[in-house]
Amino acid sequence: MNIAGRPVASPPSSQPDGHGLTPLLHLLVPDPDLTSDRELYVRTTKGACVSRAGGLVDLAAGGSASFDTYFNSFGVGKWLRHTQVRNVVLTLQACGSFRAEVVHQRVGRPGRVVACAEVQAATAAVTEIEVPELSRLEDGAVYLRITALGTPAVVESASWQTRDPRRRSVRLGVVITTFRRPGPVQANLDRLARSLVVDRDDVRLVIVDNGSDFVGTLPDGIPTSVLSNPNLGGAGGFARGLMHLRDEGWATHAVFMDDDVSFEPELLTRTIELLAPATDPHLCIAGAMLTDGTPTRITEAGGRFDATSVMPVRPVHEGCDATSWLEVLGADVDEPIDYGAWWYFAFPLDLARANPLPVFLRGDDVAWSLMHARPHIVSFNGIGLWHDSFDLKSGPSYLFYDMRNFALVSVLCAPDYRARHLVRRYVSRCGRNLLSFKYSSAASLTAAVRAFLEGPEEWLRLDHTELHQTVRDDGDETVRPLEAWEAAVPDLPLGSGLPRKGRALLSLLTLGGNLLPAALRRQSPIGERVHRQLLGRAARRNEIVFHDDARTVGFVARRDRRRFFSLLGRMLCTTVLVGVRFRRVRRAYLAAYPALVSDEYWTRQFGDVRPEPVTAASA
Repeated sequence: MNIAGRPVASPPSSQPDGHGLTPLLHLLVPDPDLTSDRELYVRTTKGACVSRAGGLVDLAAGGSASFDTYFNSFGVGKWLRHTQVRNVVLTLQACGSFRAEVVHQRVGRPGRVVACAEVQAATAAVTEIEVPELSRLEDGAVYLRITALGTPAVVESASWQTRDPRRRSVRLGVVITTFRRPGPVQANLDRLARSLVVDRDDVRLVIVDNGSDFVGTLPDGIPTSVLSNPNLGGAGGFARGLMHLRDEGWATHAVFMDDDVSFEPELLTRTIELLAPATDPHLCIAGAMLTDGTPTRITEAGGRFDATSVMPVRPVHEGCDATSWLEVLGADVDEPIDYGAWWYFAFPLDLARANPLPVFLRGDDVAWSLMHARPHIVSFNGIGLWHDSFDLKSGPSYLFYDMRNFALVSVLCAPDYRARHLVRRYVSRCGRNLLSFKYSSAASLTAAVRAFLEGPEEWLRLDHTELHQTVRDDGDETVRPLEAWEAAVPDLPLGSGLPRKGRALLSLLTLGGNLLPAALRRQSPIGERVHRQLLGRAARRNEIVFHDDARTVGFVARRDRRRFFSLLGRMLCTTVLVGVRFRRVRRAYLAAYPALVSDEYWTRQFGDVRPEPVTAASA
């Protein structure tokens, strides 16, 4: 286990060591700055402990540690299907008296020991355990289980390595787009500076500063460029970084990464060691997202896209408990992936010359994946990071970009997408927000559809920074600290069966209670999580307290009959406009796509002259 990011048994470089071994995956133990959830990394029995300060696993006599975990198991099936690696060696640096076992397990079958070594060493020594050829194991995953025998043992490091040659050289350009989040970015830079990534000759960093105010300490030993950029959203930041990598001509592959993430630096090493022996020269890796709110559950590991659905994106492996070995094992089975989100997405630069769509905030990663990467995207256990929760990112501005941008993505990427699909999604989302007193959200959804119907000519003329100032959340749905009485308002249960359907029907027939006499509506408010709507539960209420999971922040939405009917009328008129304009607009967007993603378009957005980057050279 490359504990605390300082490998002992293996050199920090990706080149083979004196035994002809190349590290594929260094085992890890928890970094307290990232997580305290040990079972993502290692399971220990009594008599075994992880010393975070020293970065060691200490085993008293009889104590054991097992690495059947999300971050440390080795996915036999995935490596067998997607790389040319066939021969794997488990390398340990440890001292004491211990038994080290390689355990193989497949879905639905018990684990079995396939390789083993018993060691007695007074001082730290390297032990190599040959794993059976992957083609013999066929599928599943292998993991290390180590047990101290008659005397204590100390494990300093361990890694999965190979003697198989690389298929290609990989030079990784890591693009981090940031907008006024210096804290998280600096924390990740500091973590990188303490890691095995330092002094590698195959990693460079590019920080695209959309706020033009990043002042941080750049890591020694990792070539780093800081590019000042207008606030053009994630799409503009990643377009700037991608064009920089192409102009520079050094990188073979890119990784796009958000600024509000926390990650193990080992993530970059694992990415390189997967890309180098990949059988598909265009292999793309979609990193999994865990969140601060649910730090042990996978929120998404790649996604599926259905343009005809009200909710067009579906996360893959959503809700997988990453501390459950059986669920982790199940997640290692390949599932089709349509897109990889750009909180962590690795891809070869020669996959496409196209830049991201200028869509600001939502859909740029989905569109680019669908058009260029879809057949090549894979997710791997152990390539995941923590991201800020999306629970509070569901306000009016988010909905504007979600509705407008996915309409564009759908007409570009889904030949069977029609006006009725846009209408269905728009009316469903706008109507639910109206019935939940989220009038600003409903107005934003209407504005989004109308903006889409303006066509590509207007899109090409947009000042994205100015537009974002117009649609930003600064109205009656702005999330703020809740007062004590607001936090105490109870949620109304969803219910089920006929009662739930009956309340939904009542809400629709009475237009969310707006046709009911005031005397039939209750005055007491109800609560609900901020990203939800209350179809059927708000018809007899006048106030709703929307809150986060912890009931610390949120806002209060109040019934406004005049505003409701005004927005309902605009929704109906907009629905008619979709029917009138959709076919013409669809054809126009398809014709304008090359212009929307061109270097010329993005260069105009960056300004007449792209300034020279601030660069820190390798130490």
